Amino acid sequence: MKLKKFLVVCSLTAIVGASGSALAKTAYLDTGIWKYGTTGVLGGGNVYSKYLDWDHTYSYASVKNAKGKTASDTKKGAEASASLKAYTSGKDYSYYNFWD
Repeated sequence: MKLKKFLVVCSLTAIVGASGSALAKTAYLDTGIWKYGTTGVLGGGNVYSKYLDWDHTYSYASVKNAKGKTASDTKKGAEASASLKAYTSGKDYSYYNFWD
């Protein structure tokens, strides 16, 4: 019985660990780096977008959560970062942009 319980716990830990790590992504673009995703399992936690462009003057990051709320940030020569509360099983969006 203890072995069965141990295997169930290990299986659930592996599933949750894989789900959490798949939510955050990093994209290496031609002129910048974009980090985006959610911090919680199944879309909970926070939705975030961080963008740094080394070839253009301004970096821009924005997010929209499942409730329609938006946040954005623009930085000159630095990483722009935006974040909002995310909702479990909701659809969140992350964006980036750049300009001179």
